[in-house]
Amino acid sequence: MNDSKLKSARYRIAAVLFVARSFFSASTIAAFTLTTIIAVALTGDEKLAGIPNTMTTIGRALFAYPLGLMMDKFGRRIALSTGFLFAAFGLLLSIIAVINSNFWLFLGGAMMIGMARSA
Repeated sequence: MNDSKLKSARYRIAAVLFVARSFFSASTIAAFTLTTIIAVALTGDEKLAGIPNTMTTIGRALFAYPLGLMMDKFGRRIALSTGFLFAAFGLLLSIIAVINSNFWLFLGGAMMIGMARSA
């Protein structure tokens, strides 16, 4: 592969990663804001508003080291894809929890979203 093709591939990969990461960060910020509102709506208790964000932080902390090991062993693409897959499952779980008014399921979804944030 010559230098111009290699440089083009590098820029293309960086652009895709930048766009994906930007959308993921924006959605996480929106989710971080909405989880407190949803927690109060599901429980009716303002004291529990911060628990979903705490679960997100715990999920992020718990998954960071294993994800780093995964990056070392399998590469960044597999590890990032795994993290984004956790985000998709966490969001789906959260949607199901809100529809069914299940606070505990919502906390599980928040933890999975936190696991994705470590990616």
